[in-house]
Amino acid sequence: MKKIPHTLHNPRIVLASISPKRKELLEMIGISVVVDPSNCVEIQKKGESFISFARRVSRDKARCVAIRHTDSIVIAADTFATIGNRFFGKARTVGEARATLKSLSGRTHRAITGTTIIDTKSGREKTFVTQTRVTFRKIRPDELEWFLASGEWRGKAACYTIIGKAACFIQRIDGDIGTVLGLPLNELALQLRALGYPLDSLTA
Repeated sequence: MKKIPHTLHNPRIVLASISPKRKELLEMIGISVVVDPSNCVEIQKKGESFISFARRVSRDKARCVAIRHTDSIVIAADTFATIGNRFFGKARTVGEARATLKSLSGRTHRAITGTTIIDTKSGREKTFVTQTRVTFRKIRPDELEWFLASGEWRGKAACYTIIGKAACFIQRIDGDIGTVLGLPLNELALQLRALGYPLDSLTA
């Protein structure tokens, strides 16, 4: 694991996720991170709402990783999509991906991201959930097969990213784009400040 020096004003930031996009988003705003993914199980409990699920999973991920780090800030997140009572996470097969995209085609879904920040030095933590509405136009059969053949659906919540080929299908986005990408930077910055870490204390 790559070591990043930290001081009182520049603590180590640990990203509890293997998501390249989350790492890229943090680095985009000047925050260098150590990647230490959590292996917590992501299973929705009976009767648990989507919001409660997103909050619990992000918190569990952060806590699992936080015990391995001192004097650090741990950031964990979990992203998925919903339509009504239907849940859309990561597809395991191309068949599952095809079914997911057919369900999203021509409809509006909610992208939901739960995020948790833990300051391991003080033990304080912040957990929040953000939601964004995304509307897809009708995806034509040949477009669907073109997209599936690209393999871009692999490892993505709801089988797409808004800055990839699926951008061709998106008609409208209402809310924080970061929520769809997997890390809502606006709210993250506000919550880090609330913990006593404004961005200029975390960036190089």
